Order: sequence, then structure tokens, then C-alpha cells
Amino acid sequence: MQRLTGEVAFITGGASGIGLAMAGALAREGMSIAIADIDEARLDEAATLLRAENATVLPIRLDVRDPDAWVRAIDTTEARLGPLVLLCNNAGVGLGPAATDEIAPADWQWLLDINLGGVFLGVRAAVGRMKARGRGHIVNTSSILGLFPKAHHAAYIAAKFAVVGLSEALRAELAPHGIGVTVLLPGLVRTAQSASSRAQTAASAPGGGRPKPAGQAPKALGQVVVDAVRHNRLYAISHDEYRPVVEDRMRRLLAAFGTPPNEPEDILYLGHDSLNLS
Repeated sequence: MQRLTGEVAFITGGASGIGLAMAGALAREGMSIAIADIDEARLDEAATLLRAENATVLPIRLDVRDPDAWVRAIDTTEARLGPLVLLCNNAGVGLGPAATDEIAPADWQWLLDINLGGVFLGVRAAVGRMKARGRGHIVNTSSILGLFPKAHHAAYIAAKFAVVGLSEALRAELAPHGIGVTVLLPGLVRTAQSASSRAQTAASAPGGGRPKPAGQAPKALGQVVVDAVRHNRLYAISHDEYRPVVEDRMRRLLAAFGTPPNEPEDILYLGHDSLNLS
């Protein structure tokens, strides 16, 4: 999608962090932006910040678990700003570290309903309109933890792996309709703790063992998204330091088709405890 100027984007989780960074970057490209979030106070603050940069912005309170609210939100966006061309399914939450058998069923469902169900409902609400127009793009936010596992974060890992699979399937499905799909796979990003998230874990880079609580600035992620949309990239990865871990997993998958490797240690399964990403 080469032309962004004059077009309309809708971003969930848009009141802070990566979502707000996306909004700022896309607004600087000349797009009109609808930012959706469950936190009304943060929505107002974000809208004020964006308008101070001369952005055309529409704040919308949205619980991404509600299919009817999704339809109303897209209807409002198109009535106020124009036809929706770019959907960014970015809203997400996390749980604190826990053994899988100790996760409460309600917590498991809550996290999947937002991190995965919210993506599905966003696609369901927007794609029919994009198909009718023969153009559009969808960005789904997963995580670098959508590419390799980590102990004691099973609900988050399950959701983020699923978002990757959903995005890959969706890309094949929507390409004949002129609609692109990108899955964003960020590592640690400096964001305020979400009021809608019940916990947020600390992080460190692989191999070093030293915590890096600062992470990457959200603003950098905004430009990664702009570039991915412009060039219709399926994968948008912002943190190159995780390449060895992903390569290790891919190597072991490929080896499973033949003779498995005979190695005593590996990055993925013995070194993952230092990868405290959220």
C-alpha cells in the first residue's frame, strides 16, 4: 500500500505504547487516525498529544471482546473520517509468570479473548468493507514470543503464536482481494504498564543475562509498521538481537524432518529462562 496520505487507519490499543507510536507515525504520513482503547482517560490524553502534532484523530472507546462494539466503532470511523483502509489490531494484555497448571481458567480466557479474539473480531468487522473496495491492509501485533516458547507464560505464548498463524493464513486468503497483511513481532518496548493488564513481566536480551528494562522506544516501532505497510511485508521484526533464538528453533524444526541433532545444549530450551519478555 504505497499511498498513505489522505487515507484512514484504525488502531486498537491506540492510547499508549506501540499503538500510540503507530498512530503518530501514520499521522505523519498524512493518514487520518481512529485510536481505540478501553481506557477513556488515556484516549483523551493520546488524542490531545496527536492533535498537538496536527493529526486528524478520532478517539473511540472499544472493548475488543465485543463484536457489536467493533461494528459500531468501524461505522463511526467511516462516517467521521472516511473509508477504512488500514486496520491495526494492536490491543493486548499479559499475565504474570505462572505454571500452566496454575493459571486460572478465567485468566486464560480473559487473555485469549483480548490478544487473539480481539484480532479475529477486528478482522471480521473490517475485512468485508475492504474486500468490497478491493484494497486495504491489516497489521496484527503478535510478539517475538510468537516465534519461540518461554516457560511460565503459556497463555501469552499460545495467543501470540496463534496471531502469527492467523496472520499467515489471512494473508493467503486476502491477497486475491488486493488486501495485504502484516504481523508485527516486537521484542521488549518501553511502554507504560497498561491499566487493563493484570501484570507485566521484566525482560532481558538473550545470551547476555543482564536485564534491559528500558527496551526499545515505541516510536521506532511506528516507523517499522509504516515501512511494512508500504512494502506489504508479512513479517515486521524490530529487535534483531533475537535472531539466534529464532534461528535455533527453525534449525531444530528442519532437523526433525531428518536426523535430529545430537547436541547437549541449545539456546532455545536451556537458555530461555533469561528471556523474560512480556
